[in-house]
Amino acid sequence: MSRIVRIAREAALWTGGLLGALCLVSLLAGWVLHVTPLVFASGSMTPSYGVGSLGIAHQEAASDIRVGDVVSVVNDQGLRVTHRVVAVAHQGGDAVLTLRGDANNTPDGQTYRVASAPRVVLDVPYAGYVLNTVASPYGVAVAAAGVMGLLLLAFGGSAGSANRRRVRTLVPVGVVSALVVGGVAGASGAAPWAFTSAYWTDSATATVDASVAGSVDTTPPTLSSPTPADGAYDTAWSNLGCGGTSQLCVNATDVGSGVGTVTVQMLRTGTVQQCWNGSVFVSGTACAARSMSVAAGSQYASSGLASGIMVLGTYQANFTATDVAGNQSTLSVGFSVGPVISSCTRNTSSGAITISWSPVAGATSYSAQSSSPGVGSNANPPVTLNVGKNASGTVQVTAVGPTGQVTSAGWTYSGGGSNQTCHS
Repeated sequence: MSRIVRIAREAALWTGGLLGALCLVSLLAGWVLHVTPLVFASGSMTPSYGVGSLGIAHQEAASDIRVGDVVSVVNDQGLRVTHRVVAVAHQGGDAVLTLRGDANNTPDGQTYRVASAPRVVLDVPYAGYVLNTVASPYGVAVAAAGVMGLLLLAFGGSAGSANRRRVRTLVPVGVVSALVVGGVAGASGAAPWAFTSAYWTDSATATVDASVAGSVDTTPPTLSSPTPADGAYDTAWSNLGCGGTSQLCVNATDVGSGVGTVTVQMLRTGTVQQCWNGSVFVSGTACAARSMSVAAGSQYASSGLASGIMVLGTYQANFTATDVAGNQSTLSVGFSVGPVISSCTRNTSSGAITISWSPVAGATSYSAQSSSPGVGSNANPPVTLNVGKNASGTVQVTAVGPTGQVTSAGWTYSGGGSNQTCHS
């Protein structure tokens, strides 16, 4: 055999072996790193992902999925859909996703509840065509023929150097053979890494939604029954929060496409302008709205609020509900955490009134004031005010702290002689 032929044969064998080893390493890496190849079979994700693009997706937990991510899910018809997340609501350990193709005018006709989902992290244009061809029965047949050719190259020829050739070519031929066996096993779903090769049996189809006359949902969701209610007031946040959970709650319903997401933005208003960032209050009013999760039925609840941060102050909660079709509705409520007068007694001889109230978290000082001119006191409860015998008027308590100041509802003192009283 000439030297040129021998070199060509060895080059073909080692090239095949290296390619086979690379493919096997890729399969094993996909298994270990939870990477899934996805082939885009239609154009609803153009121009971001064209038809025939190969997407590489990494399995993400529901808590890590964000608006703007491109994820792959299975719809109610059992078809795989790969679209962009336009809204997400976290419910327990799951996420309820609203998806829309980049080329579509409306979101998908359903939401998807997932514990995890493959998120596309990169794509290779047109590589999906190549991958589908190689993975087809025709491609596997060509690969098998190639392996047979390599085997003939490896073990054919003169007997004088047969042993040497067998030793030198055993590894690459074995790797190429393993590639074909692994490919067939993966295509049948028998191999442990088959889930990383979704393109063999389950291409990611980005469906194009067609508009149907008369079926467009233009009705926004309905928000109702907020907790706390508008104007609510109490000395402790634990008494204002939803069902003893110290959270905000609101009911959201939709008669059309269904509720997609519900969010709330929380502001601390009055003398202090702050907003809630999901864990603490920070300066300003630009905090993003926080996702709310289904608590029961149509009721949605916030998460992360606690009595330790819901201290003295006036608050505003801005709720927003978005349905699957993209329609929105909003509802705003205001409420306060401040002092509440718990008792007021009157001395019928002097006319003096004595009031008490419970301490308020976050308050550093209190001021009790009556409507009688010049009668007041800066002190902790109980406080006695000498409003005068037979005098009439109202008394209130103002609590002051770093998070603002709030004045209680007034109690009334009135009457004369032995009928002098003080009441709410």
